[in-house]
Amino acid sequence: MKDALRDICFVFGLAAVLAASPAGAETFSLRVAPAGPPDDRAVVLSSLEENPAFLGQDGTSAGSEPKSKSKAVLYSLLLPGWGHHYAGDKTGAAAFLTVEAAIWTSFAVFEVQGYLRKQGYEEDAQVFAGIASDDHSDDYYGVIAEYDSWMEYEEAVKSEGRFAIYPDAGAAELEAYFVENRVSDYEPWVWKSADDRRAFRSLRSDSKLSYRRGWYAVAVAAANRVASAFFAIKATNDANSALEERRVGYRLEIGPPIPHPGTGPETGVSLVGTF
Repeated sequence: MKDALRDICFVFGLAAVLAASPAGAETFSLRVAPAGPPDDRAVVLSSLEENPAFLGQDGTSAGSEPKSKSKAVLYSLLLPGWGHHYAGDKTGAAAFLTVEAAIWTSFAVFEVQGYLRKQGYEEDAQVFAGIASDDHSDDYYGVIAEYDSWMEYEEAVKSEGRFAIYPDAGAAELEAYFVENRVSDYEPWVWKSADDRRAFRSLRSDSKLSYRRGWYAVAVAAANRVASAFFAIKATNDANSALEERRVGYRLEIGPPIPHPGTGPETGVSLVGTF
């Protein structure tokens, strides 16, 4: 039924063109053309609306082949927005690329922030706790954040040892237990004040938070790729559907003037049906 209505419209369109043209002024022809772009030499008056997704910057056809969903997904996983660009969806491509740029900018900011805060609390440990170097492990900095001095820490470890080796816990045994169970890169320290230790602990916590946020940004980047791939499939389906619609229809072609001695230039007008 749909094809029949289309053919009827085609015939009536041809009749309208013939009726509106002066006799002998132009040569008319009816022909069926293969699907695809019209002859470059012709001036085309098309009854089909051009789909912007299939036009390049110069306004010409950007491609008439169906788009591959697998390629769109692969491109999107590599770089969000690339799959949309491949499918012809420039708006979607720009949106996902913008989000991707914002994500990695945030990641860089959080990494730099975490590093600077780490440098800050390591310097505080040297200045306010008497630590000789800044090459200690994170476990060591965790220990000095909880104890005001190495003596307090040593007593806490030995207290655990009294329960572990009770009732035979002598001084020598407790000292051996402390040496065996203390933090590996142990170095004595004494905080100048409890407030200095709390400030150190707060700065260390902020540094760790910044690094965690950086990893959150990486997770969001992965989610952005999945979302881009999902919507790239839809963009590919839309592009292929629009391509199929452009392959069926009618257009009016006006050929270039052809000089004829004695009669002057002549041209031809064709109402073309594409199937």
